Amino acid sequence: MTTSRQHFRNGVLLALVAVAMILTMAGYADTLIQGAGMGLVTDSNRDYLTDAFDRCLVGFLVLSGIKSGLAIIEGSEVGIGFNLEIGDIVQSVYDYVDVAWKTALAGGTVLLMTRFCLDAVALVDHWFLVLMLLSVGVYWVLAWYQPQIRRVNRLARESIIFPLTFFVILYLFTRNFIRFINRSAEPIPVGEYAQ
Repeated sequence: MTTSRQHFRNGVLLALVAVAMILTMAGYADTLIQGAGMGLVTDSNRDYLTDAFDRCLVGFLVLSGIKSGLAIIEGSEVGIGFNLEIGDIVQSVYDYVDVAWKTALAGGTVLLMTRFCLDAVALVDHWFLVLMLLSVGVYWVLAWYQPQIRRVNRLARESIIFPLTFFVILYLFTRNFIRFINRSAEPIPVGEYAQ
């Protein structure tokens, strides 16, 4: 009696894994995940990254214009009486603008790369979920229906544990990295410069 219950339970679990794989391949898992709240997070991230990139682009363009104007002034050789050229006067301002320009360029690049990375992950995430479900299903089949082959069971268990651990660590790292990038990309309000 116990054996038939175990076989029934095992069959139900395998059927659930197979249904989950089919739903994931068909795109329904993404719909369920989006409906469970991930859609709001995705839309919020996309809106934030787009707005932040647009603001960064505007600042970059303004700084590019200022940098170009200062470069022209710096290159001029018009002097004032005692060998003081106009280019020497604006050199320090040009250096500050150059640092701000490089910072704006780096910030825009980071924001754009973050957006590309999130879009790339959205394209392949369901296939990784299918692979994980498939590997769990294969492990269960081997563990339940071929328990006498210990070497195969051990190999299957280790081949499940490593990718699962790797993807959990990768997920946590990526999530924390994106939070760090979003937090560090926040513009500092003008009032804080005065303090």
